[in-house]
Amino acid sequence: MRSLTANILLFAWVALALASGDAAQPENADSTQTIHLEPFHGPEISKLISFGNCQWLYPLNEPNETLVSEPAYGSSQRVYYAARYGDATDNIYTFVIDESGGTGTGFNTLYADLNNDNRLDPSSEKFPLTLSGLTTAEERNVHLMLSVRVGDKTIPYGFNFAAFRYKDENHPIEKIHATCRESTVMVGEAQFEGKRYKVALVDLNCNGLFNDYEQGLFRGDRFLVDLKNDGKFEYDEESFPYAQYSKIGGKWYTVEASPDGGTVHIRSARPTFGTVKAIGRVKSVGLSSPRQFQRLDFKNGLDFKNGPAQALTGVYQVRDITLEITDEQGRWWNTEGSYRQKGPPLSIEPNQEATLGDTLPLAIQVAVLATGDPNVIDLEPRITDRYGGTFRTLLCNSGRYQPPASLLIRDAEGKQVVEADLKYG
Repeated sequence: MRSLTANILLFAWVALALASGDAAQPENADSTQTIHLEPFHGPEISKLISFGNCQWLYPLNEPNETLVSEPAYGSSQRVYYAARYGDATDNIYTFVIDESGGTGTGFNTLYADLNNDNRLDPSSEKFPLTLSGLTTAEERNVHLMLSVRVGDKTIPYGFNFAAFRYKDENHPIEKIHATCRESTVMVGEAQFEGKRYKVALVDLNCNGLFNDYEQGLFRGDRFLVDLKNDGKFEYDEESFPYAQYSKIGGKWYTVEASPDGGTVHIRSARPTFGTVKAIGRVKSVGLSSPRQFQRLDFKNGLDFKNGPAQALTGVYQVRDITLEITDEQGRWWNTEGSYRQKGPPLSIEPNQEATLGDTLPLAIQVAVLATGDPNVIDLEPRITDRYGGTFRTLLCNSGRYQPPASLLIRDAEGKQVVEADLKYG
């Protein structure tokens, strides 16, 4: 009876592991280092961590939650925003920009529901505001400090709010958008190989939670280690995806953080590996599973190795891919593709070789986009592959040269109607 029970329990554990997409990886039994982190709200956070983070806020004509009270606004054209932070049932924080001098006099006031009580206090939650340009937002931002509910804790969470006029192909009518940038990071010290280093936990997807497994850059969180002991964190060598396994200083570790970022557990890890072979002109690929993100490189210097590249075992989705070709003049051309939803699947087994499917040939499609003028449309070329990925314009290694582009439109009978040169940007 005991043997049967043990077999049933083992089968259930394996089934759960397979469902998670991390079946091939063993659990770790090493001793655990527990460290406590403190929030850092200081200025110029992006310089400390070598990159910024941002929650983009879209303009609304009215709040998307019921507010208990609002101040007496000066403008009839005030703009509302809704940001989401933390994991409470009500995790919407309402912001409003107003023209205190009356409609048309210019936006100069920000109201922010700092404690998420669905009230906008006209005194303690009112701030002076100057509209920014998109690229100068850091010069005219308003620093806000929210009280964010995470699990059974309420944590202080700061960021810089900036509002600016903006339009693009998806938002052809200019409106005032906003961003919440340079949000709080958690900092402390940890020990690796007998030495102590400054570490940081970054809420890179800006949702107030510090333990989201990375699914691609800015799609999840990051763990940083100041391996050079110079007081800052470099992106290339000292920044690691928050994942089941991270290679830090040449050794593998498992880093587990509490949702509020206040506690981190670190232990040595012994992951298992397989290999991946690429077909065609694949330069690199980003792979993600529910608890792991990894990037594989298939080019070494001037030569493509196409595999096998060592990879952590598990069941993955392709998140992004970079292709490279060489033209007759010897120039290298790169194009980068990404997948909004599920990319091509890839299963990597221990000590086995998996093959990454070929994305070529690529196809060019033309999207017809509306503009603010009913008599004008935008035509946007898009490069796609057979998996539904979208690829960016080809770039050349020699001065990021891009070839001249042209537009040729024919009617139903094949007669040329329009021919024109196009510009990038």
